[in-house]
Amino acid sequence: MTDQTIKGTVLVVDDTPANLHLLRNILTQQGYKVRPIPNGMLALDALQSFLPDLILLDIMMPDMDGYEVCQRLKANDRTKDIPVIFISAIDELVNKVKAFEVGGVDYITKPFQADEVLARIKTHLTIQIMQKKLQQAHDELEVRVDELSTLNMIIHAVATTTNLNKTLQNIAGNIMRLFEMKAVSIGLLDPTKTELTLITQNERPEDDTHVVGLTVPIINDPLTQQMIEKGETIIITEAQTNPIIAALHAVMRARQITSIMVVPLVSRAGVVGTINLSSNVENYEFDDTQIQLTETIAGQIVGAIENVRLHEEQQQANIALSAANKRMQEDLVLARSIQQGLLPPPRPDWSQLEVICFTASANEIGGDFYAYHRFENESIENRQSKIGYQKYALAVGDVSGKGVSAALLMAASLSQLEAMFAYDYTPAKRLTYLDEAIMHYARPRCQNCALCYVQLEVRSRGKTSPPTPYSLLHVINAGCIPPYVKRADADGSVEFDEKMGGFALGQGLGAKHGYREHTIELFSGDMVILISDGVVEANNKAGDMLGFERLEQIVRNFEPDTSFASQDLQGFKNLEGLNLSGAEAMLEHLKREVFAFTGEAEQHDDMTMVVVRV
Repeated sequence: MTDQTIKGTVLVVDDTPANLHLLRNILTQQGYKVRPIPNGMLALDALQSFLPDLILLDIMMPDMDGYEVCQRLKANDRTKDIPVIFISAIDELVNKVKAFEVGGVDYITKPFQADEVLARIKTHLTIQIMQKKLQQAHDELEVRVDELSTLNMIIHAVATTTNLNKTLQNIAGNIMRLFEMKAVSIGLLDPTKTELTLITQNERPEDDTHVVGLTVPIINDPLTQQMIEKGETIIITEAQTNPIIAALHAVMRARQITSIMVVPLVSRAGVVGTINLSSNVENYEFDDTQIQLTETIAGQIVGAIENVRLHEEQQQANIALSAANKRMQEDLVLARSIQQGLLPPPRPDWSQLEVICFTASANEIGGDFYAYHRFENESIENRQSKIGYQKYALAVGDVSGKGVSAALLMAASLSQLEAMFAYDYTPAKRLTYLDEAIMHYARPRCQNCALCYVQLEVRSRGKTSPPTPYSLLHVINAGCIPPYVKRADADGSVEFDEKMGGFALGQGLGAKHGYREHTIELFSGDMVILISDGVVEANNKAGDMLGFERLEQIVRNFEPDTSFASQDLQGFKNLEGLNLSGAEAMLEHLKREVFAFTGEAEQHDDMTMVVVRV
């Protein structure tokens, strides 16, 4: 491979040789130069003499983890600007906030997907290149500003003007005084190049030729016509007798003009105007310094003209952008309303289960959703015990990303979920179906849908001795938060198994490797709580995250019949008439505690909660 074909240099730091080998193969085949390092300390040593374009950094490593390595990189002026993408196993609880706080720009989960690895590396290398180009452009601009700063106040006025006529008048006056001219005028051609608008400065302000904004036709002005055709500076001596401007002899004599210099204002579109210098000194000749400086000023004036026009165009563009932003905000509000309208009512009319659903959108359009379904004509009866069961399904989903793409994937996922209920599948097969159904949309956009799907078999009749479980809860998790189970026993214990994992939907991994089903026995009064990760990742103004431990404690602290004292009902009108020991009371308890934690802090992810009481 030649240097010309190398896309960039990537340092891969991972204590697992298999990972190093896999990443090296993936990247090398795509034209990247890869340097594998087995631990953080060696990586820091290598960076003393070698600076890559990007670093892939494993989080969990012995002796020095990825967070510490990244902190040291960002503390070093030589390495602080190298983008770091963290690597984490999919079944590890990754502290995303910490990863970004120490300076990481992204993270990739194991097992690696080649397309994801390449897409993320390409994205951040592109950002890095753009930042370097921006810095280079900034440096070049500073050099140019330094050059212009050596010029006089004329150049400064041109570079900073927003009032073109006033600035051109000042420039004409400064040229006149600098070169001791009889008069100096700056003319701007109209788009048809048939008229010239003059800004003239004369040695006597009371002179009638001291004008701003006078428009004259050029049909009888051979000097300006010649200058437009050639685009070069023209100098006329003996102006009162020179045959080139015979039509202007009378004017020259009346104003006692002896010599004229006309300098074109040349832009990319051609000649856009002129600088006209007039001297009344007998036998006057313009020297090289005057010609060069006037031509330099002419170039600056052209820049000022373009800047003013760009400023005017920018103002118009800003007005249009403001209107477009307003329309976009209105469309986003409408889209959010439509998105909420896709969700079913928050309370299904089921006699055997208490179910209450809640979702709160962040400022941006996101992708949280909930769904539920009662399977008709699918009761299960055990002929020996004469106990029948009715089947129900509930799900909480969260698609990756924000904006319109997330909203569309949310709608597609919800639609496919509803369609899936028509098939007689096992719970695990249902998620395999969903993974394949949305894959054609999600995979090309590197998106996915995290989903926790639960299916309940609720006892509908019959008695047993000793008591048997009131219902069975079947859990299939696809990258979402596993359910919390709040027991109705005397201890009010809470069960939460964070190991209930699985591949998020839409990338085909679940369809390839399958999903694991977990079964939990539920008794009368037990509650099941489903949430999206926006609840766990809710933050307060100090930047602290709610987290799993706080959330579990909130669930544990809920006490039936006593969680809402009479004074607590003030300000909670929606609690009136509720069964305070039911699912609705638990939901209100969750909302109150979570929002008390977040306070007025802006949230960047949707929050969805579903509470089920059997």
